[in-house]
Amino acid sequence: MEGRREVVVTEEEWPNAAVAFARAWSVLLGKGGGMAGGRGGSALLKSAGRWEVRGSRTLGGEVQYLCLERVAVAVGEDSRGEGIGEGSTGVELWEVEESDDDEEALAGPTTLQPPASRDSGTGVVHLYDFHVVHNPSYQVPEVFFFGRCGRDGRVLNFEEVARDFSLHAPYSQEDLSSVFVPKEHPLLLLPWYGTHLCETPGLLRAMLAPREGGCGLHLEPELRYMVSWWSAIGKHFGLGLPLELVKDSLASQQDVVREKSVTRAERADINP
Repeated sequence: MEGRREVVVTEEEWPNAAVAFARAWSVLLGKGGGMAGGRGGSALLKSAGRWEVRGSRTLGGEVQYLCLERVAVAVGEDSRGEGIGEGSTGVELWEVEESDDDEEALAGPTTLQPPASRDSGTGVVHLYDFHVVHNPSYQVPEVFFFGRCGRDGRVLNFEEVARDFSLHAPYSQEDLSSVFVPKEHPLLLLPWYGTHLCETPGLLRAMLAPREGGCGLHLEPELRYMVSWWSAIGKHFGLGLPLELVKDSLASQQDVVREKSVTRAERADINP
């Protein structure tokens, strides 16, 4: 990416960027099921699954987005106790009327059916879904997330979400409460949570600006953009990628791919 393209990812570039990021995440995940065999990162990162690229048909055509679902956060016991306590925040946002139409609309990744198998003993597991959608206004990736209780499918309120991620992120619950905001999912048209976008282009401009000696992260442009973006956003969920892990696992693999490409090209020159 050059000039302006280092700050934004266009609608045309987004599908390739999404696929590159999903593939890179799978490389980092490693064969052992944990993030690169458990090297670096938080406990939540090491237990995360794989990003998947999905398509959604809209009035403007087919839209690609990234999904990382059923990320489990163990909380030990229900942080809200019995029923809905007074003064809890975010309950109105997540309130869903009971009807056949609503149940059908909530089927799939946003279902409120209790996945009881994720509970362990008397403890409680909170399950989170993450979707990354291209924002055409800011021309940057935008993350949306949704949390529910693994025991009974209850939708988590704002306070619980901030508390859960403060256990794994280098931020306090108060800090995260100022970062997370209620948002409507642009594809599902359901109330999820997201983050503020206004600072994202400037942040990426600073992160991707040329530096003397370079940053040591030699990746293809789209992948470098996505890794840089997620390193800034993912840390708020305890899912940030350690730079050393990216360098060791991704940059070295791309070097091997380049060497093979050069070798094939040389052979083609020798044996036309």
